[in-house]
Amino acid sequence: MALDQEQTGAALEWLVPAGPGLGATGAFADGTAPGPGADPFTRVLALTGRDTR
Repeated sequence: MALDQEQTGAALEWLVPAGPGLGATGAFADGTAPGPGADPFTRVLALTGRDTR
């Protein structure tokens, strides 16, 4: 499955500013640091508390 880079970028635009409060909403787990050089999709996963492995 190929990821749509435009949609991933749009998700990051929304997630980055909202990131610190996402875990408190109950809809997401607490975010984690994606690590240096992480690709955009890995950053989305990390910000939403998903496993990036």
